[in-house]
Amino acid sequence: MIKTLQIGILFVCFLQLNCFFINSIGETNQWTSYNITNPSQISAENMVSIQNYGDYTQLANGNLVIGFQSQRLEDNYFTHNFVSFNENGEFLMHKQMEASQNGVIALIHTNLDNEVFYARQILNQGGKNEVVFGFFDLQGNFTRNAEDKSPILLDEGDQTYEPLTKRGNNLIYLLTYLYDQSEDRDLLYLHVLDISKSEKYIITFNHRLDEYNFNFYFAYTLTVYRNSTAQVQAYNNGENNTPFWVLYKFDERGKKEHGYPKNIQKSGQFREQGSQNARSYTYLHKLNNQTTTIYSDLASEFVIATANEDGNQVCEKYYNVNGIDMGVLYYGIIDQQAGWIQTINDQGKTLYFLFDPSTCEFDGESFMQTELYDSISGPYVDFRSRKIGILEIGNNYMYNQEVVQVFQHQVGSISEEFAMSVYAEGKANGLAMRFGMTLLFALLIIYLI
Repeated sequence: MIKTLQIGILFVCFLQLNCFFINSIGETNQWTSYNITNPSQISAENMVSIQNYGDYTQLANGNLVIGFQSQRLEDNYFTHNFVSFNENGEFLMHKQMEASQNGVIALIHTNLDNEVFYARQILNQGGKNEVVFGFFDLQGNFTRNAEDKSPILLDEGDQTYEPLTKRGNNLIYLLTYLYDQSEDRDLLYLHVLDISKSEKYIITFNHRLDEYNFNFYFAYTLTVYRNSTAQVQAYNNGENNTPFWVLYKFDERGKKEHGYPKNIQKSGQFREQGSQNARSYTYLHKLNNQTTTIYSDLASEFVIATANEDGNQVCEKYYNVNGIDMGVLYYGIIDQQAGWIQTINDQGKTLYFLFDPSTCEFDGESFMQTELYDSISGPYVDFRSRKIGILEIGNNYMYNQEVVQVFQHQVGSISEEFAMSVYAEGKANGLAMRFGMTLLFALLIIYLI
């Protein structure tokens, strides 16, 4: 009986140890917000975030990089802007690149502490849409001798659009939408970059995913796991307009697995072919290989779906919330049971909601409205003060401002144990400590039995 009790106590301690990632997230009406706008820091005038074209990436050390498009209204001059903040939400740098209208941005952190991979849609010298990529550090310097590189040589008339990018270990996957003029069809292209050498990159695979004609803009997702394997899911219509999803799998080297693509059944219905849809990001949970994706077709309807690594659904729920526009959609996963959604209301103002990734439950009654328009958000974690925050970049008036606005929202906190293990010892040491304690737990169980 005593040994049973001892084992039970140890089991509770083990569960507590593995809950270092469990955070305390306040209801949206408990969030506190601060206007931290500084005109000398982000000088992009008249920022207009066109639908869902920006992106963010959170680095392992807590730093945050947000990418967005701005437009100067008097001469229609477009730029891509990349802004970095440290783990306290403090401004680090602002980098601008010349852009064109409807220039989609994709960001992901690399295997280096202070480096980011970017992909962006531009108009090339021939006036065609093309996705280019590069690397830069948090001081704004280009790295790996890569600035606006083209992953493939396009044939005359071909165009690439709408990048998505994810990383697993030393591989970066870049997914783009390609129009093949010679065949008059749409398809997907997946590029695999090896970044194991810190000073360079190598493109190891260029996968042309052309088994189907994909006619839905943004109706595809990219998932990359910690072991560098990846999945691409794309939406299509079959005979008699019967919708179905197509699944591709890639191994830890980035090579396409045999037997794919396969048709799979899932929700996430989109409108007619050729329509524009909200970009569907897939986010990996922190403690397992489950993923969560939100699908929407620029209306008030959306689906929250969480799946296992094998593709089986853990949960999937459909919602229709009047008064919101899911065409402007950013979201993220804070922990296993807390996710956030940023969208806009019918006046164009920013709204924040919470949802539970483990159950796909969405709280549509509780939300926070800010005073910014056309904004983009990204999360950050301050390990010293144990605070979780969201930084919002947007407009204070719909189309009338002199400087981009920056708001800081404090939304919750992380546990003291997790903060100390990560901040004091570093991410690698923190994980090593958890592994060591797990091993100790197993040995104690054996001893007691």
